Amino acid sequence: MEQQIQQIQQIQQIQQIQQIQQIQQIQQIQQIQQTQQLFASRKTVGKDIKFDRIRRITGYLVGSTDRFNNAKQAEERDRIKHDASSCR
Repeated sequence: MEQQIQQIQQIQQIQQIQQIQQIQQIQQIQQIQQTQQLFASRKTVGKDIKFDRIRRITGYLVGSTDRFNNAKQAEERDRIKHDASSCR
C-alpha cells in the first residue's frame, strides 16, 4: 500500500514538473512573439530623415564638407575621384 502511495506521489510530482515546464515554454514563446512584434514595428529605420548623400571622404563618412577646415577641403578637392563604371 505504501508503495502505491509513493508511486502516486511521484506521478503527481512528475505531472507538476511537466505543468511548470509547459508554462515556462508558453512564457518563452510569448516573450519571443513580443520581441518579434517590437522588431517588426521598427523596420522603417531612418524614415523622414532628410539627407542628400553620404560619401566617404578622406576616411570619414560625411554628408557634406561644410564643416571641413581649409586643409581638409583642399585634400578633398585634390584627391583622385574614381568613377564606379571602372569597377565592372
